[in-house]
Amino acid sequence: MSYGALALIVLGAAFFGGLLSWLVRRKVRVETLRRHHEIGTAVSMQLGVVFAVLLAFVFNEVWSEYLSAARSIEHEASSLHTMALLAAALPPAPRTAIDGAIQDYAQAVANQEWPTMTGDHHGTTARDELAKLWRSVMDVPPPSPGAPDIRPQLLSLLQRVHDMRELRLTTARTDVPGVLWALLLCFTAAMVGALLWFGVEYVWSQVAFVAGFVACLAFALALVHMLDRPFDGALRIGPERFRAIHDLVANGH
Repeated sequence: MSYGALALIVLGAAFFGGLLSWLVRRKVRVETLRRHHEIGTAVSMQLGVVFAVLLAFVFNEVWSEYLSAARSIEHEASSLHTMALLAAALPPAPRTAIDGAIQDYAQAVANQEWPTMTGDHHGTTARDELAKLWRSVMDVPPPSPGAPDIRPQLLSLLQRVHDMRELRLTTARTDVPGVLWALLLCFTAAMVGALLWFGVEYVWSQVAFVAGFVACLAFALALVHMLDRPFDGALRIGPERFRAIHDLVANGH
């Protein structure tokens, strides 16, 4: 969801809420609405408390997943860079093989895998390049007598790359369940409906209040949706980190 779509949703929700309030006030006299104050206040307060707890739970979950996705990308990319730095101590042939495999994997993630992560099917290019990187590390010859053995460190870093990639893909596939969205929307509709039966003396004051309240609810729900999709929309996390790793390794840094 882009920022433009977000603005349209919020403004549209405000207009719709204000229009409903205005229509109710045209059909129902304010004296009739005021008779519902006592029960309406109690109901709206209870609904508001339950909705606030539910929304806080959902927001905490999607925000945690968003941060987890960002951290997994950073750990994956930094592990690749560390592997390249360690490989600099290897003989030319295995060092060149590992550096080339790292570049190919980073490029495949940025160009082929990233655009498909939000879909149901992922390409196999990045997976194949990661397998090639595994083979490059496994083919590193034993060190000469007295030289340090960096193969265990390379394998440990490569295992971390694999784990962080799986976490990244899992985060991209995980969404807020539809039944939870239905529950949030039902509570939203119930609270707006309760507000429509409040009797405020001035019509336009009530219209403005309902419009503002609905706009805030729409903004909160839209933000949850945007955070729930960390690799899509205005808040998307891009593949720039992998492109930077590709360039760093290509330039020998």
